[in-house]
Amino acid sequence: MEELTRLNPWWKNKQAIEDDFHLTKVKQAIINWHPRLIPKLIPGIYSIRGPRQIGKTTWLKQTIKELLRSVSPENIMFFNCDLLHSNENIVKTIRAYLELLHPTGIKYIFLDEVSYVPDWQLGVKHLYDCGELKDTVLVITGSYSIDIKKAFEKLPGRLGEGKRHYKLLPLTFREYLSAINSPLLEKKNLKLYLEELNQEFKSYLLTGGFPAVIDCYKKNGFIDESLYETYKNWIIGDLEKWGKSERNSKQIFKRIFETYTSEVNWDTLSGGTDIKSHTTIKEYVSSFEDIFAVEFVHKMDYNQKIPDYPKSKKIYFSDPFIYYSVWKWCFGEENCFNFFKEQLQNQLFLSKIVEGVVLNHLAKCLELNSNLDRFDYKDAIFYWRNRTNSVELDFVLKHDMQAFEVKWSEQLRSESFAGREYFDKLLLLTKHLEGKGTEPISLFLAEKK
Repeated sequence: MEELTRLNPWWKNKQAIEDDFHLTKVKQAIINWHPRLIPKLIPGIYSIRGPRQIGKTTWLKQTIKELLRSVSPENIMFFNCDLLHSNENIVKTIRAYLELLHPTGIKYIFLDEVSYVPDWQLGVKHLYDCGELKDTVLVITGSYSIDIKKAFEKLPGRLGEGKRHYKLLPLTFREYLSAINSPLLEKKNLKLYLEELNQEFKSYLLTGGFPAVIDCYKKNGFIDESLYETYKNWIIGDLEKWGKSERNSKQIFKRIFETYTSEVNWDTLSGGTDIKSHTTIKEYVSSFEDIFAVEFVHKMDYNQKIPDYPKSKKIYFSDPFIYYSVWKWCFGEENCFNFFKEQLQNQLFLSKIVEGVVLNHLAKCLELNSNLDRFDYKDAIFYWRNRTNSVELDFVLKHDMQAFEVKWSEQLRSESFAGREYFDKLLLLTKHLEGKGTEPISLFLAEKK
């Protein structure tokens, strides 16, 4: 009971929310980022999934602060599930809250990092079936995609109407510009400011889309080594939690670096490792995706316009900073900021990072624009090659067959346009302004999608 009261200081003093640890950090930051995830909180069960350190807890506290303007403090409960060890404890915690304050009207319950609690959904189901979640908005967060998804499948009919699943992902380049309050977003014609846009894009390639990393860089002009260490440890810890060995994970990540932006299959990834089972490789890469470390796209079946699951795929890190942090783990780099700042001067390395950023952007934009409760970007974005492997396109969107080829180079070659024989809607994303059918990458990423 003491812990419950401590975590909800607004019950005693409404203004106590101003002294919250996470909100104080926001005040001290020079960037400003409060994503609008859930349009309207109406009774039902919501999930927010996303990688660690992305700001899920901060989002909850910002939401609580906004609610306190119009909702009685007793009707709002927050609990960090790191402290719970069973679904029975979830039941006891929520019941303790209800018995202590006897709130009337709509109640708002926020359970943070519920993934820590085994079979947490059984506790929620029990409370729901007993009628104790009537007139309740229940928001849960978690850092493990598969755990939350599987758990919600056991709660049929209890979610409520409308979209209930949301993801909080690293900032896109446009969101980065918004977070740093860039005046560029106020310009009517961004093409006139391409030089300035490219300068910010170079900074974004160093920081990726994690608010704490962006803030550190904007404050200090460099990224502290401890941040790379923090994100590295998050990935190691989460994989260990799911029973994945550090040794195997490191070997597979090294193969992902070696084959980055290239076609691979599970057997390809096993090469150079002592893991012989392609099933094991698949399980590990799926776990990498489930903790939001990687994304991958399938090759498209051109005739049926569907993913060709048995064939090859392309694997990318879900954010540049995750790439750098995993690299630190795999290769022991001790001065990551200077190392990657130098690496980004290398044309080949830079091209690979940029290609991954474009996928991150497309996947997040599709996710944000989808009303589907269980949207999966892998069903909507593919890459494509013709039968002779003479033409390859980096990404194709299923809904309108818009194709993209990423060409971060000083000069385009004629073969860059070969994909137009197969796709009427082909956009070359380039380094500079190159004419019809092309668009600078920084401009494309900065424009509203």
